[in-house]
Amino acid sequence: MIHLPPELPPSVDKAVENLTDKPTKVIGKGVSSIFSLVFNPINHLNDKQLLKYAHALDVYKQELDDKISAIPEENLIEPKLQIVAQALEDSKYCIEEPELREMFANLIASASDKTKADIIHPSFSAILKQMSPKDAVAVRTIGNVSYFTDRSLFPVGRVKLRDAEYEDEGFLATDAIVDSPFDILEIPSDSLSNLLALGLISIDYSNKVGAQYAYRPLELFAKDMSKYFPDQEIVIDKGICILTPHGKNFTKSCGIIPTDASPYVRKLPDLF
Repeated sequence: MIHLPPELPPSVDKAVENLTDKPTKVIGKGVSSIFSLVFNPINHLNDKQLLKYAHALDVYKQELDDKISAIPEENLIEPKLQIVAQALEDSKYCIEEPELREMFANLIASASDKTKADIIHPSFSAILKQMSPKDAVAVRTIGNVSYFTDRSLFPVGRVKLRDAEYEDEGFLATDAIVDSPFDILEIPSDSLSNLLALGLISIDYSNKVGAQYAYRPLELFAKDMSKYFPDQEIVIDKGICILTPHGKNFTKSCGIIPTDASPYVRKLPDLF
């Protein structure tokens, strides 16, 4: 049972208490017991924050039920304590972000599925904990496009402004993924940097894609920028970006599935 500060109104007390006082019908006593242990009340939250958190917690619990109940009975296993307990603990302050909450739910469901459990690494929940919602969308986008195009690598580039007189360089665009003659992935460079730091992707500027139009969007951007810097050289570094083996297992474990709805994919059929 959850103990709340005495000054909280009864409606708030009941809303939170109902979430953890009984095992859910699907996730079982094992996961449910850990769930209740992890999600103790956060007593410093005010009434409004606590109600919001209680709602997110309720949604999270329902998502876990739905995802685990979708696993065929012959594949259902008791998940490893190391995986599920750490995932629940790491998700504690992320459940109000729908993208992250869903990926945590997928990770725990994958740990309960014998066809996926072997690829799950204990670090995956810690990786999720360090991601922002836009990082989550970014890695989902890369995973989705990889699935749709059967592509293992993406062209990636950065546009630099070079001042020959002062032997100085500045970036006009950093680590921007381009995809094909038909679309461009407008993934924020800070998300790419974080995915790189987390070991989910690898960026290599010693190799490049040989396709004729692979870097066309960056070339058009550089050409447009040259009008504003007529006395300086604009240089494009061309490279490749791939999901690492760790990144591939992460996307599979966290439920990166095909979808046409990524907000970072913009169709450009008239560009080429």
